[in-house]
Amino acid sequence: MREFWDSSKKDIKILKLDVKRKAIQFFNQENLAVAHYEIYEEIEYTGEDYKEENYEIKKGEKFKEIWRFSDYYVKEGAVWLYVGGNKLEMLKNN
Repeated sequence: MREFWDSSKKDIKILKLDVKRKAIQFFNQENLAVAHYEIYEEIEYTGEDYKEENYEIKKGEKFKEIWRFSDYYVKEGAVWLYVGGNKLEMLKNN
């Protein structure tokens, strides 16, 4: 997981990061939980200038994103274990 995170962030510098919990849902007699949250990032692109047919980004360009995430947990005894998660959608990019 760490390798994926590092590779996905290799050409950016995170200037600001805020996490806002939206909801926690419990299922299966409260042995399964889903946590929903949003992540707000202010980012600076540090890679080389890049251009595709419908996309362009330049080194030093700054932008903001708001992402929705959900994480899944199971409870074993008194301990909650992380099972996985997913990024649902980007709400804003400017």
